[in-house]
Amino acid sequence: MMQFFGMGGYRSRGVIAAALALLAVAGCANQSGPVHDPFGAYNAQGGSRRGGDFSGLEAQAAGYLTPTTYKGLQGGFLTAPLELPGGRLAVVARSDGGTMLGVIYRDTLIWSYHYAADEHPMPGLAADSAGVIYSVSSRGLLRAISPDGRSLWEKAMPGDAGIVVPALPLALANGVIVASSAGVIARYDRSGAVIWSIRRGAAVEGAFAADPVLGVAVALTHNDYDRSDTLLLLDPATGAERWARPVPGMRIVREPAIIGGHIVIGTATRRDDDRREPSVMAFTGDGRAAWRVPLLLMARGFAGDGEGNTYISCAGTGVQAVGGSMISVDSAGKKRWSVSLESGIPAPAAVGASWVYFIARRDGRTGLFTYSHDGVIRNFLPIDVLPDVVSQIMISSFGELTLAAQDEPVLLRAAS
Repeated sequence: MMQFFGMGGYRSRGVIAAALALLAVAGCANQSGPVHDPFGAYNAQGGSRRGGDFSGLEAQAAGYLTPTTYKGLQGGFLTAPLELPGGRLAVVARSDGGTMLGVIYRDTLIWSYHYAADEHPMPGLAADSAGVIYSVSSRGLLRAISPDGRSLWEKAMPGDAGIVVPALPLALANGVIVASSAGVIARYDRSGAVIWSIRRGAAVEGAFAADPVLGVAVALTHNDYDRSDTLLLLDPATGAERWARPVPGMRIVREPAIIGGHIVIGTATRRDDDRREPSVMAFTGDGRAAWRVPLLLMARGFAGDGEGNTYISCAGTGVQAVGGSMISVDSAGKKRWSVSLESGIPAPAAVGASWVYFIARRDGRTGLFTYSHDGVIRNFLPIDVLPDVVSQIMISSFGELTLAAQDEPVLLRAAS
């Protein structure tokens, strides 16, 4: 069901008492519009090529966050906003009896699409260069919704009948690539026509990464430590396999990111005592293993900067560590710096021109950490005014840092 809201359809909370001081991102290399990824597309995982690289945006200190509560949203957000052309944001949020997809502009909810009570959208969106939004749902449905909120088409996710766990969609300039636990990977154009479809003998792990030169990187997993998983590179135009590289004796536990010309994945092996030993691996564009870095905790996300450095978000309970950590390695896999944290970091960092942002806990308080690219802490700013926020951080193409509340329909935007 579609609902539309006029320009007065919101209420502002104003500045929260004892205004929340935070960093904002000021300045942008391209003030004319949103920064496109290499395919002219927008994807919810953040930054160029789903590698968390916002390094073209200059990060500077600012004043406080201005909170906005959106009328028409009854609950919090499930993921960070997705930037669309013209400064609009696509959001996935809780609503009465279910969940909804909506588009907001500044402090106004423009339109919303409400899902059935027995269905909810997966917490990840994509939008192509025309602003068409693509969403996959818990019922295995792929939907395309126009920039003005019209439902264009819906398709059953490719695969066998029954429950199909979808990967997060990846938008290209004129359509979208999707996949599922059934092992089918397919590309649709903007009209919903199938451009190509292939079937592999394993599930797709989490999400894709893409680069116009390298291609589309896909992680295939058997969810079984006794079977080797595979990293696959596809031609985005035809779906043809460029190469496939098994990772012997390992599971791929974190989907790929393309950083500095390398395809980076999170891996793990199982020890004789049944405990896991995590690591991060990088492959070159022609499929050769470039480097492997052992970790104490599982990798939960990757981000990159303009120099080809990788920033690894870690979380969990390991053989020698518990909690979380942020680790940076250079383009050769050499460790640059690391910091241990009391809680895990379940999402990739947001990496600007000068600063690395991530959300974690310190002394029992959730807040925003800001580090330099060289691992020097700028500050930790507690977020005490809300119960919790989404771990993903959005940096808009206009240099605006945005956090999304999990329990309330509130976005926190940086202000100077």
